[in-house]
Amino acid sequence: MSDRFSSKTSCLLLTCLIFVSNLTSTTFAQGENPYANIEKAYQQGDFDQVIKLSDGYLAKDPALETPLYFRASAKIEKGIRAADVELVRAGIADAHGAIEKMKTPQPNYYLPYLYGMNHLTLLENSPEHATTSVTVIDSLFKQLTLTPDQKANFLFQRGQAHLYLDKLPDAEQDFRNALTQVPTHLGAMMSLADALAAQQKYQDADNLYSDAIRATPNSPLGYNNRGMFRQSIDRHDEAIKDFEKAVSLDKNYFVAITNAGFSKLEQSKLADAEKDFTSSLKIQAQQPGVYSLRGTTRLRMGKFDDAIKDYEEVIKYTPDSGVAKTDLAFAYYFKKNFAQAAVVFDEALKLEPQLTHLMPWRYASKILSNKGQEAEADIATVVAKPEADRKWVDYLTLYLSGRVPEDVLLAQVQKEQQEFRQSLLCDANYFIGLRKSNKGDTAGAQKAFNNALATGEVRLSSYRGSELALGK
Repeated sequence: MSDRFSSKTSCLLLTCLIFVSNLTSTTFAQGENPYANIEKAYQQGDFDQVIKLSDGYLAKDPALETPLYFRASAKIEKGIRAADVELVRAGIADAHGAIEKMKTPQPNYYLPYLYGMNHLTLLENSPEHATTSVTVIDSLFKQLTLTPDQKANFLFQRGQAHLYLDKLPDAEQDFRNALTQVPTHLGAMMSLADALAAQQKYQDADNLYSDAIRATPNSPLGYNNRGMFRQSIDRHDEAIKDFEKAVSLDKNYFVAITNAGFSKLEQSKLADAEKDFTSSLKIQAQQPGVYSLRGTTRLRMGKFDDAIKDYEEVIKYTPDSGVAKTDLAFAYYFKKNFAQAAVVFDEALKLEPQLTHLMPWRYASKILSNKGQEAEADIATVVAKPEADRKWVDYLTLYLSGRVPEDVLLAQVQKEQQEFRQSLLCDANYFIGLRKSNKGDTAGAQKAFNNALATGEVRLSSYRGSELALGK
Protein backbone atom coordinates (compact mmCIF):
# COMPACT_ATOMS: atom_id res chain seq x y z
CA MET A 1 0.00 0.00 0.00
CA SER A 2 0.99 3.66 0.24
CA ASP A 3 4.04 4.78 2.11
CA ARG A 4 3.26 6.77 5.25
CA PHE A 5 5.56 9.72 5.71
CA SER A 6 4.61 10.15 9.35
CA SER A 7 2.82 7.17 10.81
CA LYS A 8 2.24 5.59 14.16
CA THR A 9 3.58 2.31 12.79
CA SER A 10 6.88 3.62 11.45
CA CYS A 11 8.59 3.05 14.77
CA LEU A 12 7.80 1.79 18.18
CA LEU A 13 6.26 4.77 19.85
CA LEU A 14 7.05 5.34 23.49
CA THR A 15 3.95 4.66 25.52
CA CYS A 16 3.50 5.05 29.24
CA LEU A 17 4.91 2.12 31.17
CA ILE A 18 2.40 1.12 33.83
CA PHE A 19 4.37 0.66 37.05
CA VAL A 20 3.26 -2.56 38.65
CA SER A 21 2.63 -2.06 42.33
CA ASN A 22 4.91 -4.16 44.49
CA LEU A 23 7.04 -5.05 41.46
CA THR A 24 10.18 -4.89 43.55
CA SER A 25 8.66 -5.65 46.90
CA THR A 26 10.25 -8.64 48.58
CA THR A 27 9.49 -10.34 51.85
CA PHE A 28 11.88 -9.53 54.67
CA ALA A 29 11.39 -9.09 58.37
CA GLN A 30 11.23 -5.43 59.34
CA GLY A 31 14.71 -3.90 59.39
CA GLU A 32 16.32 -6.97 57.80
CA ASN A 33 16.22 -6.09 54.11
CA PRO A 34 19.81 -6.61 52.92
CA TYR A 35 18.96 -5.24 49.48
CA ALA A 36 17.47 -1.91 50.51
CA ASN A 37 20.12 -0.08 48.46
CA ILE A 38 19.05 -1.92 45.29
CA GLU A 39 15.37 -1.38 45.98
CA LYS A 40 15.95 2.35 46.57
CA ALA A 41 17.82 2.67 43.26
CA TYR A 42 15.00 0.86 41.47
CA GLN A 43 12.31 3.08 42.96
CA GLN A 44 14.34 6.10 41.80
CA GLY A 45 14.48 4.69 38.27
CA ASP A 46 18.28 4.34 38.34
CA PHE A 47 18.34 1.03 36.48
CA ASP A 48 22.07 1.16 35.70
CA GLN A 49 22.77 1.39 39.42
CA VAL A 50 20.38 -1.50 40.10
CA ILE A 51 22.26 -3.66 37.62
CA LYS A 52 25.64 -2.62 39.04
CA LEU A 53 24.65 -3.31 42.65
CA SER A 54 23.02 -6.63 41.72
CA ASP A 55 26.14 -7.69 39.83
CA GLY A 56 28.15 -7.01 42.99
CA TYR A 57 26.00 -9.28 45.13
CA LEU A 58 25.95 -12.01 42.49
CA ALA A 59 29.73 -11.90 42.07
CA LYS A 60 30.04 -12.81 45.75
CA ASP A 61 27.30 -15.45 45.70
CA PRO A 62 25.81 -16.57 42.34
CA ALA A 63 23.16 -18.59 44.19
CA LEU A 64 21.33 -15.47 45.41
CA GLU A 65 17.91 -15.11 43.82
CA THR A 66 16.90 -11.64 45.00
CA PRO A 67 19.67 -9.63 43.25
CA LEU A 68 18.90 -11.62 40.10
CA TYR A 69 15.26 -10.65 40.45
CA PHE A 70 16.14 -6.97 40.79
CA ARG A 71 18.55 -7.14 37.87
CA ALA A 72 15.86 -8.76 35.77
CA SER A 73 13.42 -5.95 36.58
CA ALA A 74 15.99 -3.27 35.76
CA LYS A 75 17.06 -4.84 32.46
CA ILE A 76 13.46 -5.24 31.34
CA GLU A 77 12.51 -1.66 32.24
CA LYS A 78 15.62 -0.28 30.55
CA GLY A 79 15.15 -2.51 27.51
CA ILE A 80 11.52 -1.49 27.05
CA ARG A 81 12.37 2.21 27.17
CA ALA A 82 15.15 1.78 24.62
CA ALA A 83 13.19 -0.71 22.47
CA ASP A 84 16.18 -3.04 22.99
CA VAL A 85 14.89 -6.56 22.37
CA GLU A 86 18.09 -8.25 23.48
CA LEU A 87 18.14 -6.38 26.80
CA VAL A 88 14.52 -7.33 27.47
CA ARG A 89 15.37 -10.94 26.64
CA ALA A 90 18.35 -10.79 29.01
CA GLY A 91 16.03 -9.51 31.74
CA ILE A 92 13.56 -12.31 31.09
CA ALA A 93 16.41 -14.83 31.37
CA ASP A 94 17.41 -13.31 34.73
CA ALA A 95 13.80 -13.44 35.90
CA HIS A 96 13.57 -17.08 34.93
CA GLY A 97 16.81 -17.75 36.81
CA ALA A 98 15.49 -16.02 39.93
CA ILE A 99 12.34 -18.13 39.83
CA GLU A 100 14.37 -21.32 39.55
CA LYS A 101 16.52 -20.32 42.54
CA MET A 102 13.61 -19.48 44.86
CA LYS A 103 13.99 -21.23 48.21
CA THR A 104 10.44 -20.33 49.24
CA PRO A 105 7.53 -19.32 46.97
CA GLN A 106 7.73 -15.63 46.03
CA PRO A 107 4.80 -14.83 43.72
CA ASN A 108 6.17 -11.35 42.99
CA TYR A 109 9.25 -12.92 41.42
CA TYR A 110 7.10 -13.94 38.46
CA LEU A 111 6.09 -10.35 37.69
CA PRO A 112 9.27 -9.23 35.84
CA TYR A 113 9.09 -12.37 33.71
CA LEU A 114 5.44 -11.71 32.80
CA TYR A 115 6.04 -7.99 32.31
CA GLY A 116 8.96 -8.73 29.98
CA MET A 117 7.08 -11.37 27.99
CA ASN A 118 4.12 -9.07 27.46
CA HIS A 119 6.30 -6.26 26.14
CA LEU A 120 8.30 -8.66 24.01
CA THR A 121 4.99 -9.24 22.22
CA LEU A 122 5.06 -5.59 21.17
CA LEU A 123 8.77 -5.36 20.44
CA GLU A 124 8.83 -8.46 18.25
CA ASN A 125 5.22 -8.39 17.08
CA SER A 126 4.98 -11.96 18.35
CA PRO A 127 1.61 -12.89 19.93
CA GLU A 128 3.00 -16.19 21.19
CA HIS A 129 4.78 -14.33 24.03
CA ALA A 130 1.47 -12.97 25.33
CA THR A 131 -0.08 -16.40 24.94
CA THR A 132 2.73 -17.80 27.10
CA SER A 133 2.00 -15.16 29.75
CA VAL A 134 -1.65 -16.17 29.91
CA THR A 135 -0.73 -19.86 30.22
CA VAL A 136 1.79 -19.19 33.01
CA ILE A 137 -0.63 -16.98 34.97
CA ASP A 138 -3.44 -19.51 34.68
CA SER A 139 -1.07 -22.11 36.10
CA LEU A 140 0.09 -19.83 38.94
CA PHE A 141 -3.49 -19.21 40.06
CA LYS A 142 -3.82 -22.97 40.55
CA GLN A 143 -0.47 -23.45 42.29
CA LEU A 144 0.00 -20.48 44.61
CA THR A 145 -1.78 -18.99 47.57
CA LEU A 146 -1.99 -15.29 46.76
CA THR A 147 -2.75 -12.13 48.67
CA PRO A 148 -5.24 -9.65 47.15
CA ASP A 149 -2.33 -7.49 45.97
CA GLN A 150 -0.69 -10.45 44.26
CA LYS A 151 -3.94 -11.57 42.66
CA ALA A 152 -4.49 -8.04 41.37
CA ASN A 153 -1.00 -7.91 39.86
CA PHE A 154 -1.36 -11.26 38.12
CA LEU A 155 -4.80 -10.31 36.81
CA PHE A 156 -3.34 -7.04 35.59
CA GLN A 157 -0.56 -8.82 33.68
CA ARG A 158 -3.02 -11.33 32.21
CA GLY A 159 -5.23 -8.43 31.16
CA GLN A 160 -2.23 -6.82 29.45
CA ALA A 161 -1.56 -10.06 27.60
CA HIS A 162 -5.20 -10.24 26.50
CA LEU A 163 -4.95 -6.65 25.26
CA TYR A 164 -1.94 -7.54 23.12
CA LEU A 165 -3.83 -10.56 21.80
CA ASP A 166 -6.76 -8.28 20.93
CA LYS A 167 -9.06 -10.21 23.27
CA LEU A 168 -10.68 -7.05 24.55
CA PRO A 169 -13.61 -8.50 26.56
CA ASP A 170 -11.19 -10.87 28.34
CA ALA A 171 -8.84 -7.99 29.06
CA GLU A 172 -11.70 -5.86 30.38
CA GLN A 173 -12.81 -8.65 32.72
CA ASP A 174 -9.28 -9.21 34.04
CA PHE A 175 -8.86 -5.52 34.85
CA ARG A 176 -12.28 -5.37 36.53
CA ASN A 177 -11.38 -8.43 38.62
CA ALA A 178 -8.05 -6.83 39.56
CA LEU A 179 -9.92 -3.77 40.81
CA THR A 180 -12.21 -6.02 42.82
CA GLN A 181 -9.10 -7.27 44.61
CA VAL A 182 -7.45 -3.83 44.94
CA PRO A 183 -9.82 -0.95 44.09
CA THR A 184 -6.90 1.53 43.97
CA HIS A 185 -4.73 -0.51 41.54
CA LEU A 186 -3.71 2.31 39.21
CA GLY A 187 -2.39 0.04 36.47
CA ALA A 188 -5.68 -1.85 36.30
CA MET A 189 -7.68 1.38 36.26
CA MET A 190 -5.64 2.78 33.39
CA SER A 191 -5.63 -0.44 31.41
CA LEU A 192 -9.37 -0.95 31.91
CA ALA A 193 -9.80 2.50 30.38
CA ASP A 194 -7.53 1.40 27.52
CA ALA A 195 -9.69 -1.68 26.95
CA LEU A 196 -12.85 0.41 26.96
CA ALA A 197 -11.33 2.89 24.51
CA ALA A 198 -10.28 0.05 22.21
CA GLN A 199 -13.92 -1.07 22.19
CA GLN A 200 -14.93 2.52 21.29
CA LYS A 201 -16.58 3.06 24.67
CA TYR A 202 -15.04 6.51 24.66
CA GLN A 203 -17.06 8.27 27.33
CA ASP A 204 -16.68 5.37 29.76
CA ALA A 205 -12.95 5.35 29.10
CA ASP A 206 -12.61 9.10 29.64
CA ASN A 207 -14.57 8.86 32.90
CA LEU A 208 -12.32 6.08 34.17
CA TYR A 209 -9.12 7.96 33.33
CA SER A 210 -10.55 10.92 35.23
CA ASP A 211 -11.40 8.67 38.18
CA ALA A 212 -7.80 7.47 38.23
CA ILE A 213 -6.57 11.06 38.26
CA ARG A 214 -8.84 11.91 41.20
CA ALA A 215 -7.56 8.84 43.06
CA THR A 216 -3.90 9.86 42.54
CA PRO A 217 -3.92 13.63 41.86
CA ASN A 218 -0.17 14.01 42.40
CA SER A 219 0.81 11.26 39.98
CA PRO A 220 1.80 12.24 36.42
CA LEU A 221 0.76 8.79 35.18
CA GLY A 222 -2.98 9.48 35.20
CA TYR A 223 -2.68 12.73 33.27
CA ASN A 224 -0.29 11.17 30.78
CA ASN A 225 -2.52 8.20 30.07
CA ARG A 226 -5.67 10.28 29.75
CA GLY A 227 -3.72 12.47 27.38
CA MET A 228 -2.72 9.43 25.32
CA PHE A 229 -6.36 8.38 25.11
CA ARG A 230 -7.49 11.84 24.03
CA GLN A 231 -4.64 11.96 21.56
CA SER A 232 -5.79 8.67 20.04
CA ILE A 233 -9.22 10.14 19.24
CA ASP A 234 -7.74 13.38 17.85
CA ARG A 235 -8.55 15.59 20.84
CA HIS A 236 -5.04 16.99 20.69
CA ASP A 237 -5.54 20.30 22.50
CA GLU A 238 -6.96 18.50 25.53
CA ALA A 239 -4.25 15.87 25.28
CA ILE A 240 -1.49 18.47 25.30
CA LYS A 241 -2.96 20.05 28.45
CA ASP A 242 -2.87 16.65 30.15
CA PHE A 243 0.73 16.05 29.11
CA GLU A 244 1.74 19.49 30.34
CA LYS A 245 0.06 18.80 33.68
CA ALA A 246 1.98 15.52 33.96
CA VAL A 247 5.26 17.35 33.36
CA SER A 248 4.33 20.01 35.91
CA LEU A 249 4.09 17.19 38.46
CA ASP A 250 7.40 15.66 37.37
CA LYS A 251 9.70 17.79 35.20
CA ASN A 252 11.66 14.69 34.18
CA TYR A 253 8.63 12.73 33.00
CA PHE A 254 9.98 12.40 29.48
CA VAL A 255 7.18 10.08 28.35
CA ALA A 256 4.65 12.93 28.62
CA ILE A 257 7.05 15.34 26.91
CA THR A 258 7.33 12.92 24.00
CA ASN A 259 3.58 12.47 23.82
CA ALA A 260 3.02 16.23 23.80
CA GLY A 261 5.46 16.45 20.91
CA PHE A 262 3.55 13.79 19.02
CA SER A 263 0.26 15.67 19.36
CA LYS A 264 1.97 18.84 18.15
CA LEU A 265 3.40 16.92 15.20
CA GLU A 266 -0.10 15.70 14.36
CA GLN A 267 -1.25 19.34 14.44
CA SER A 268 1.69 20.35 12.21
CA LYS A 269 3.13 22.55 14.97
CA LEU A 270 6.53 21.40 13.84
CA ALA A 271 8.87 23.75 15.73
CA ASP A 272 7.06 23.04 19.01
CA ALA A 273 7.12 19.30 18.34
CA GLU A 274 10.84 19.37 17.58
CA LYS A 275 11.47 21.22 20.85
CA ASP A 276 9.55 18.61 22.86
CA PHE A 277 11.33 15.66 21.26
CA THR A 278 14.68 17.30 21.93
CA SER A 279 13.72 17.91 25.58
CA SER A 280 12.68 14.29 25.99
CA LEU A 281 15.98 13.06 24.54
CA LYS A 282 17.96 15.30 26.90
CA ILE A 283 16.33 13.50 29.83
CA GLN A 284 16.51 9.99 28.33
CA ALA A 285 18.85 9.64 25.36
CA GLN A 286 18.16 5.97 24.66
CA GLN A 287 14.88 6.43 22.79
CA PRO A 288 15.10 5.33 19.16
CA GLY A 289 11.38 6.00 18.69
CA VAL A 290 11.83 9.63 19.70
CA TYR A 291 14.79 10.08 17.36
CA SER A 292 12.53 8.74 14.61
CA LEU A 293 9.75 11.18 15.50
CA ARG A 294 12.16 14.10 15.62
CA GLY A 295 13.62 12.99 12.30
CA THR A 296 10.15 12.99 10.76
CA THR A 297 9.47 16.43 12.21
CA ARG A 298 12.73 17.82 10.88
CA LEU A 299 12.09 16.26 7.49
CA ARG A 300 8.76 18.07 7.28
CA MET A 301 10.56 21.29 8.26
CA GLY A 302 13.07 20.83 5.46
CA LYS A 303 15.95 20.22 7.88
CA PHE A 304 17.23 17.32 5.82
CA ASP A 305 20.72 16.98 7.31
CA ASP A 306 19.35 17.03 10.87
CA ALA A 307 16.71 14.46 9.91
CA ILE A 308 19.39 12.21 8.42
CA LYS A 309 21.38 12.38 11.68
CA ASP A 310 18.28 11.40 13.67
CA TYR A 311 17.47 8.47 11.40
CA GLU A 312 21.08 7.30 11.56
CA GLU A 313 20.75 7.33 15.34
CA VAL A 314 17.68 5.08 15.06
CA ILE A 315 19.65 2.64 12.91
CA LYS A 316 22.31 2.36 15.63
CA TYR A 317 19.64 0.86 17.84
CA THR A 318 17.92 -1.20 15.13
CA PRO A 319 20.51 -1.99 12.44
CA ASP A 320 18.42 -4.80 10.98
CA SER A 321 15.23 -2.77 10.57
CA GLY A 322 14.13 -2.17 7.02
CA VAL A 323 11.66 0.43 8.30
CA ALA A 324 14.47 2.44 9.92
CA LYS A 325 16.43 2.28 6.66
CA THR A 326 13.31 3.41 4.80
CA ASP A 327 13.09 6.60 6.86
CA LEU A 328 16.74 7.36 6.13
CA ALA A 329 16.27 6.67 2.42
CA PHE A 330 13.39 9.15 2.21
CA ALA A 331 15.47 11.79 3.95
CA TYR A 332 18.13 11.43 1.27
CA TYR A 333 15.46 11.40 -1.44
CA PHE A 334 13.87 14.66 -0.28
CA LYS A 335 17.32 16.20 0.03
CA LYS A 336 17.65 15.28 -3.66
CA ASN A 337 20.63 13.04 -2.99
CA PHE A 338 19.05 10.42 -5.22
CA ALA A 339 22.16 8.25 -5.54
CA GLN A 340 22.41 7.74 -1.77
CA ALA A 341 18.63 7.32 -1.50
CA ALA A 342 18.84 4.48 -4.03
CA VAL A 343 21.58 2.79 -2.00
CA VAL A 344 19.55 2.94 1.23
CA PHE A 345 16.30 1.86 -0.48
CA ASP A 346 18.26 -1.18 -1.69
CA GLU A 347 19.41 -1.87 1.86
CA ALA A 348 15.86 -1.56 3.21
CA LEU A 349 14.46 -3.98 0.64
CA LYS A 350 17.29 -6.42 1.24
CA LEU A 351 16.49 -6.43 4.97
CA GLU A 352 12.72 -6.62 4.48
CA PRO A 353 11.72 -7.66 0.94
CA GLN A 354 8.04 -7.31 1.90
CA LEU A 355 8.43 -3.51 1.80
CA THR A 356 7.34 -3.59 -1.82
CA HIS A 357 5.85 -0.07 -1.63
CA LEU A 358 9.46 1.16 -1.87
CA MET A 359 9.93 -0.22 -5.38
CA PRO A 360 8.72 2.85 -7.32
CA TRP A 361 10.73 5.13 -5.03
CA ARG A 362 13.86 3.06 -5.57
CA TYR A 363 13.22 3.04 -9.31
CA ALA A 364 12.77 6.82 -9.35
CA SER A 365 15.92 7.31 -7.27
CA LYS A 366 17.99 5.31 -9.72
CA ILE A 367 16.52 6.98 -12.79
CA LEU A 368 17.17 10.42 -11.25
CA SER A 369 20.75 9.44 -10.43
CA ASN A 370 21.41 8.15 -13.96
CA LYS A 371 21.39 4.47 -13.06
CA GLY A 372 18.84 3.48 -15.67
CA GLN A 373 20.21 -0.01 -16.37
CA GLU A 374 20.25 -0.88 -12.68
CA ALA A 375 16.72 0.49 -12.28
CA GLU A 376 15.46 -1.66 -15.13
CA ALA A 377 17.15 -4.75 -13.71
CA ASP A 378 15.38 -4.15 -10.39
CA ILE A 379 11.93 -4.29 -11.97
CA ALA A 380 12.48 -7.26 -14.27
CA THR A 381 10.18 -9.48 -12.20
CA VAL A 382 7.47 -6.78 -12.18
CA VAL A 383 7.66 -6.41 -15.96
CA ALA A 384 7.36 -10.17 -16.38
CA LYS A 385 4.23 -10.44 -14.22
CA PRO A 386 0.97 -11.35 -15.99
CA GLU A 387 -1.52 -8.49 -15.84
CA ALA A 388 -3.87 -10.54 -13.66
CA ASP A 389 -1.16 -10.80 -10.97
CA ARG A 390 -0.26 -7.11 -10.81
CA LYS A 391 -0.71 -5.18 -7.57
CA TRP A 392 -0.99 -1.43 -7.08
CA VAL A 393 2.73 -0.97 -6.50
CA ASP A 394 3.40 -2.83 -9.77
CA TYR A 395 1.22 -0.36 -11.69
CA LEU A 396 3.07 2.59 -10.16
CA THR A 397 6.42 1.10 -11.06
CA LEU A 398 5.31 0.19 -14.59
CA TYR A 399 3.91 3.69 -15.10
CA LEU A 400 7.24 5.24 -14.10
CA SER A 401 9.05 3.00 -16.57
CA GLY A 402 6.68 4.04 -19.37
CA ARG A 403 5.01 0.64 -19.69
CA VAL A 404 1.56 1.67 -18.35
CA PRO A 405 -0.19 4.87 -19.53
CA GLU A 406 -1.51 7.53 -17.14
CA ASP A 407 -5.18 6.76 -17.73
CA VAL A 408 -4.68 3.07 -16.89
CA LEU A 409 -2.87 4.02 -13.67
CA LEU A 410 -5.67 6.38 -12.59
CA ALA A 411 -8.33 3.84 -13.54
CA GLN A 412 -6.58 1.31 -11.31
CA VAL A 413 -7.13 3.59 -8.32
CA GLN A 414 -10.89 3.17 -8.69
CA LYS A 415 -10.51 -0.61 -8.62
CA GLU A 416 -8.89 -0.57 -5.17
CA GLN A 417 -10.78 -0.49 -1.86
CA GLN A 418 -12.65 2.75 -1.21
CA GLU A 419 -10.84 3.47 2.07
CA PHE A 420 -7.46 3.56 0.31
CA ARG A 421 -8.34 5.52 -2.82
CA GLN A 422 -7.34 8.98 -1.59
CA SER A 423 -3.94 7.66 -0.54
CA LEU A 424 -3.46 5.89 -3.86
CA LEU A 425 -4.58 8.98 -5.76
CA CYS A 426 -1.93 11.00 -3.92
CA ASP A 427 0.74 8.46 -4.85
CA ALA A 428 -0.43 8.28 -8.46
CA ASN A 429 -0.43 12.03 -8.95
CA TYR A 430 2.99 12.45 -7.36
CA PHE A 431 4.56 9.94 -9.72
CA ILE A 432 2.63 11.37 -12.68
CA GLY A 433 4.07 14.76 -11.76
CA LEU A 434 7.54 13.30 -11.37
CA ARG A 435 7.46 11.63 -14.79
CA LYS A 436 6.05 14.71 -16.51
CA SER A 437 8.69 16.88 -14.85
CA ASN A 438 11.43 14.53 -15.99
CA LYS A 439 10.07 14.76 -19.56
CA GLY A 440 10.01 18.56 -19.47
CA ASP A 441 6.21 19.00 -19.12
CA THR A 442 6.35 21.63 -16.34
CA ALA A 443 2.68 22.64 -16.53
CA GLY A 444 1.48 19.05 -16.49
CA ALA A 445 3.78 18.23 -13.60
CA GLN A 446 2.53 21.15 -11.50
CA LYS A 447 -1.07 20.16 -12.13
CA ALA A 448 -0.37 16.58 -10.99
CA PHE A 449 1.50 17.72 -7.89
CA ASN A 450 -1.40 20.02 -6.96
CA ASN A 451 -3.80 17.12 -7.47
CA ALA A 452 -1.71 15.11 -5.01
CA LEU A 453 -1.95 17.88 -2.41
CA ALA A 454 -5.69 18.16 -2.99
CA THR A 455 -6.11 14.68 -1.49
CA GLY A 456 -5.12 16.05 1.91
CA GLU A 457 -3.05 12.92 2.65
CA VAL A 458 -0.46 14.89 4.61
CA ARG A 459 1.22 11.81 6.10
CA LEU A 460 2.26 10.37 2.78
CA SER A 461 5.74 10.67 1.35
CA SER A 462 4.11 11.42 -2.00
CA TYR A 463 2.34 14.40 -0.40
CA ARG A 464 5.62 15.69 0.99
CA GLY A 465 7.32 15.09 -2.35
CA SER A 466 4.62 17.10 -4.09
CA GLU A 467 5.06 19.98 -1.64
CA LEU A 468 8.78 20.05 -2.29
CA ALA A 469 8.32 19.81 -6.04
CA LEU A 470 6.08 22.88 -5.90
CA GLY A 471 8.49 24.75 -3.66
CA LYS A 472 6.18 24.70 -0.63
